[in-house]
Order: sequence, then C-alpha cells, then structure tokens
Amino acid sequence: MAKRYIADSFEVSGGVGANVLLDDGTTVALPISFDTTSSTRLANTSGTNTGDNAVNTLYSGLVTNANHTGEVTGSGALTIIDNIIDEANLKLDELPTNDYVLTADSSKTGGMKWSAPTASTGGAGERDFVATGSIGAGTVVGLRSDGTVEIIQSNSPAKGFSSVTAFNPDTVHVLDYDRSAVSYDALNNKVILVSGINGSSTIIYIYIGDIDAGTLTFGAPVYSFACTGYFTGLTMVCGINGEFLLMYMSGSYFRCIVGNVTGRSVSLGAEQNLYASGQQSPHLLYNSVDDSYIISTNQVTSNTVYLQIMTILGTTITFGTRTASTLSGLYAWSTYSPDTNQVIVTCAGGQAVADINGLVPTFGTNQSGGFTSSWLNRIYYIGNNKVAVSAMGSNSGVTIGEISGTNLTFGTTQYSGIYFWDVSLAYDSFNEKLVWLGENTSNGQIGYIEGTITGVEIALSAITYLGAGNTINQIAHSSGKIFVIFDKVGVTSWMTYADGQIITNAASTIGINTTAKTTGQTATVKILAGTSGGHTLVVGAIYYVDYAGVITPNPNLSYDYKRLGIAVSATEILLDLRKEDDQITILESQISDLQAYLLTVGITDLKPELAGSATLLTGNNAIDFEANIQYNKTLDAAWSPTFTNPIKGKSIVIIATGGAHTLTLPASVKGDISAWDGTMTNQLTLYCLDATTPIYSAQLLNW
Repeated sequence: MAKRYIADSFEVSGGVGANVLLDDGTTVALPISFDTTSSTRLANTSGTNTGDNAVNTLYSGLVTNANHTGEVTGSGALTIIDNIIDEANLKLDELPTNDYVLTADSSKTGGMKWSAPTASTGGAGERDFVATGSIGAGTVVGLRSDGTVEIIQSNSPAKGFSSVTAFNPDTVHVLDYDRSAVSYDALNNKVILVSGINGSSTIIYIYIGDIDAGTLTFGAPVYSFACTGYFTGLTMVCGINGEFLLMYMSGSYFRCIVGNVTGRSVSLGAEQNLYASGQQSPHLLYNSVDDSYIISTNQVTSNTVYLQIMTILGTTITFGTRTASTLSGLYAWSTYSPDTNQVIVTCAGGQAVADINGLVPTFGTNQSGGFTSSWLNRIYYIGNNKVAVSAMGSNSGVTIGEISGTNLTFGTTQYSGIYFWDVSLAYDSFNEKLVWLGENTSNGQIGYIEGTITGVEIALSAITYLGAGNTINQIAHSSGKIFVIFDKVGVTSWMTYADGQIITNAASTIGINTTAKTTGQTATVKILAGTSGGHTLVVGAIYYVDYAGVITPNPNLSYDYKRLGIAVSATEILLDLRKEDDQITILESQISDLQAYLLTVGITDLKPELAGSATLLTGNNAIDFEANIQYNKTLDAAWSPTFTNPIKGKSIVIIATGGAHTLTLPASVKGDISAWDGTMTNQLTLYCLDATTPIYSAQLLNW
C-alpha cells in the first residue's frame, strides 16, 4: 500500500469546511467549520463537546451543570455535602410543629408527615409528658389532673376572706336563707349550691362551684327542675360518694331527692315524700361513720325537735323512724360528731345530744347549761368533743360546750356587743379559731368575728368587716377552706376563706425532669432512676422532695412531702416513690376530716390488717382489734368476747349467726345491744373511742 503523508499545513476555505492535501496528492475533507463569531476558534460540526467549561458558549451542544428542577439524578455518583438539607427541602403536606417527629405515611405526597411524639416508656426509666409552665433540668415534677407535669412548689395564701364575687350572669337565682342551701362535695372537690329563683319559688336550680387552689368559681346553673308547687325549707348536704340529698317542703309534703355529681354534670332520682307538712326549720346532716343522713326539724304547733335517719342506695332512700326529743323551741339546728357518732341539736329551748344506733336515734336528757335565746339558731361541731352554740339578734353571743356521753358542759357565754343577724358558724382547724359570720344590722355590713378557744371558754375578737351585705345564706366547709354564699344588697355573691397554711403539690411527685422545657413542650421525666440536677448527695442517704420542691434528706414535717429514693452516687438518686413512706402531720382537731377522707379509700388500698377478715373459733374469743376489719362468728353457745390491741378511731364489724345464744360484752363497750337475737344474723359494729381506758362504742343491726 502506498504511504500517505499529511501536509505541513492546510487551509479552511469558505468557513464551511476544510480539505487537506496529502503528499501523495490525495485530498481529504475534514469535519471542521470556521466559527464566524471568532476568528480564532473552530467548532466541531458533528458530535457533542463535553467538559465543564461553562463560560465557553461558542461550543455547539455544550453541556453545563444546570440547576436541578426534579429528583436528583445522574449516571455517576452525586454527592450532597454535609449539614445542608433543611426543613424546606422536605416534601411534606403539613406545616412543622415544635417537638414533632417525622413518621411514614403512604397517603401523604412525600410519604411522610409530622406526628406528635409517642410517650417513651423505655428501659431507661423515662416517660414523656407535656410541660405546664417552665421546668428546669433536674427539677422535681408532679403530675397534674390534666396529664401534664409541673414543678413541685408551694404557696401560702393570706389568712382571711377573699374579695367578694357576684354571680354573673345569673344574679337573680339565689334567694333567702329558707330557699337556698350549699354543701361541699369532697369526692369531686366541688361546692354544690341549690336555690330557687327570685320572684318564682317553684323551680330549683343547681350550681356547681369549681375549686382551684382554694379559689371558688361558679358558672350558670347546670340543672333545674320544677317542684310540685311553691317550695320552702330547702336544705341539702353532700355525702362522700359523689351524691347529695336534697330536701324541701312543697305541696303540703316534705320531699327528698337524691342527686349525683359527675364532673360538672348532675343527675337526680325520683322525688320521694318524707312526711306531711307540719314541720319547720329542717336541717340535713351527713353521718360519715355510718354513711347515712340525718334530718332535724321542729314540729310546727308544739315546737318539739325531731330527728330522722335515712340511708341511700343508688337513688332510693330508706327512712328510719322519726324520733321525738323532749326538747322544745323554735329554730332547731343540728350538728354531727363523727368522734362519738352523735347528733347535737339546739333550739330556743336549749340543747340535746342523741346517740345514733343504725336508723334509730336515742336522745339524752335536755341540756340547759348553755345560754337560751329566742334567736338561738346555730350549733357547730369543732372537734375534740366540743360544739359551738350561737345566737343572733340584740343578745348575739357564742358559748362552747363539751360532750360527755349525752351530757354537755358549757363555758361562759361571750357576747358580740352588736346586733348580729343571720349568723353562721365555721371552724378554722389550722389556726384553731372559731369563725362567726353575720350582718351588723346597724351599718348593713357583713363581717366575721374570730373566737379563740381554751377548754370550754372562748375569747372573741373585734369584728372584721367584709363589705355591704345582708343575709349570710349558707356556708360550705372543706379541709382548710370555708365557702360563704350571701346576699350583697340584692346581688347574690360568694367569697372564700383561706386559713393561711401552705398549699403544696408535693404529693403528686412522679420524677425528675431531664432537660429544660416550657409550656407545651415535651418534657422527658426520669420516673425509675434519676439524677439530682446538680445537688451534691450523700451516697446511701434517703432523699425527699419537700413542700417547696426542694430535694432534701430532712423535709419539713409540718407539710406534705414525698420520698424520692436513695442516693447511689454524689449526683444520682435511684427513685423509689413508695406510698408507705409518705408522711403528713395533722392537728388533732383535723382527725374528723381525716376520718371522713378515709371512708373514700377503697378496701383494696388498705393494709391487710385494716382490710382483712377472719373467722372466729368456737367458744369465747379474744378479738384482736388491730388485726382485721371484719370477724365472722358461728354461735355455738352463750358468747362473751373480749378485745385486745385497741386502736383509737378504728371500727371493726362482727357478723354473728348460728343459734339462739346470748351475747355479753365487756363493760368497756358502750351502746344499746338489747336488739341482739341469736336466731338472726347480727351485725355488731364497734368503734374505739379511747385506746387507753379502753372505751368502745357499739351499734347493732340484725335481719
């Protein structure tokens, strides 16, 4: 083959191509065209240039790195640099929410969505809660009723009454003393108010007052119903199971209705007739020992004071026998002593004490050691077997009586020195002060007088005025709080009384927060093992959270506190929130409040020796008062039991069956058991009044 040589040079002619003349004389066409835009550049007339010279736009078919408008694609590896993808790059249908997390969802455009985080219950002993308020890292937190957490803290409200608040918008509903009533619902922590309507006393309205940190708030009525006719003598009291008993006179009968409270809702049972009219001054009481209700009245013509006991099952009322006393006088009023399971009544003719035996009250002799007055209208049990008795009018005064059996020993009557009208009594157990409220008719101001009690003597303070007003309608009581409903010159209003003691949420403690959060953010709480949040701990020491939220080995025993656990290092606490280690100090005068509360505790919550039962052997028995709450006995002969290990304030029940055998109790047992019948089932309830002597109160039921 002949060899060909490329010429030393060639020319491009016409700008449209180039021919190269080889040494052998052959002409070869080259695929090169002249770029008319620049005399120094050539362009490839076929194929595609590659490269990344994005500035040179004179190449035909030049490929540059253009911005992507779709998915990131390419034949080679494409790298996204670190720390560059942000929220705006994500394909999501929803706007973001702080602390939410991304979860898969095939129904969404991008296959993802923002979701609220699921509470953690992992092995680290942590759980997530939404915060209420600002919570610092290492801060002890408690669980609120709405499921959020807050810091453990305390506050100390000023002692005395709050400012007056008027009912709004329903200012016309609450009427005078005879057609309104109020009581405290301990189970739901509500104040229940029932009342008629101004100008038409045939409809009864029911209000529910919410209590938040001791502050009372009413709204519009939650329920109303029409009576048979005009009503009067309205009285009402709450039990401890969320129910209340309402009584009023309407259509020539005293009538009763059972109501139940659930949250802010009320349901009523059927109206039941108690007895025909002819009674006046009705007043209802709740018996926290027997879970029964007691009504005291005056007979219209003779003014004889009567008592009647009732029990409630669902919405059905069982009525005991109406029992007359030998006490006679206008304006009967009564109070209940849970310490002795007795009712103490007062009227213009004096006072009397009645023992409660099932559905039958038994009156003692009339007591006249206290002062008598035609306007003697209030009596109130203040604890420690003592009552306060007051009168209104020009000789308004107060005296203290001490209960011993069915007798009363009175101290000296102290007078207010003012014309005190429509008075009511309450007791501040924290400060150990009697609170006596009423209106000074000389200036139209309502106010209260405090009484300091020593034994059966009382010293009265000067009156503290609260503002213009007249009728003090009713008072509701809860532990540490007094709620007053009254008429403020034609406008129904209310106010609350605080005893000044420290209020704390320490009992709600559940753990220690891990990182600082604010309201609405998710707080991760150590609930099984926690750190101390910067505290220097002593290894092996037990630590508590006190009423102010402080972690300490020495909590203030005067207020609520809660055990946290044991220090396992200088900075860590192994949480151990055991209930049996919780402590609270109460005054002796608060024992009755505690007894009422304990009735709300479920049997399964009690220790075995308080909740258990046992079967007694044949023969006579030494019954251990401490060991169980119920004993079962099959009678095989005459029975003479004895009792060991008495506990003051505890009750036990003995169920006896099996034969016509007699019962003989020790002299330390007080009460009427004459109804004992061995051929029947006998329920004997014993209540320890005094563990030192000892003394037991006995009640008997049989069927």
